[in-house]
Amino acid sequence: MPALLSIIYTACACAGLFGREKLQASWADKVITADGILSEWPAVADTFEINGLRFRAANDSKNLYISVSAHESSAKMVLTGQARQDVTFWFLAAKTRTVGLRLPYGKLGVPQGPEIPKPPEPEFLASDNAIIPSTIMPQGVEIMGQLTDRYPAYELKIPLNELLTAEGKVSLDFETAYASADLKQKMKEKLDEAGKQFRSRTENAPGAGGGPPGMRGGGGMQGGMPPQGAGGPPRGGPGGFSAQELPDTVTATVSIILDEYK
Repeated sequence: MPALLSIIYTACACAGLFGREKLQASWADKVITADGILSEWPAVADTFEINGLRFRAANDSKNLYISVSAHESSAKMVLTGQARQDVTFWFLAAKTRTVGLRLPYGKLGVPQGPEIPKPPEPEFLASDNAIIPSTIMPQGVEIMGQLTDRYPAYELKIPLNELLTAEGKVSLDFETAYASADLKQKMKEKLDEAGKQFRSRTENAPGAGGGPPGMRGGGGMQGGMPPQGAGGPPRGGPGGFSAQELPDTVTATVSIILDEYK
């Protein structure tokens, strides 16, 4: 077990789905840069999808690479931070969460206007959700997103020697969650109000196509968000929101099967 894991507390992991999903990694002939751009990935035959989020995995002799991209409007709200759900990757040793990486979107608070701020810096977590000081984090860990493409995406790179593997597999818990019940309630109220205003304005502007003339839609290039024409969130809602419901949270447990050099 690497030195990093020896300093991390132990705690029981929460079960994700009933059973464990399997994801076959592909062999990476060259190092993949964690920048959210998926064009440099090898041909990937296997994917895992849940709630509009698509996962892929690759590895070489030194690193594990994971990508998650959004392919539905609700998933895009989650991955770009519009829904303000924290997005967390947990790596497991047996059934114990050992080290995690979180995109703490909840820290942004409830949106107050159409401007969507850049995501906060990722947090590195111990098994008790304590933030791991950067001084003891291993070198080579990277996570970065590309939120202006047709399909918003994040990439993660982590050295294999920092993960506990069993029979050539790495266990991953992925989850999205609200930082607090209060934030979830406020987000629900925000979306409900946006929906009411959206319906009222569209009813009074027939033929306007998703919003009255001159209205700024929620899918514009604000703070790195994808434009409507590029598969971004629907237009029309005040404060960058559209007339849609709060996205569901996601919990998934995945067994990543490492590829061997051929």
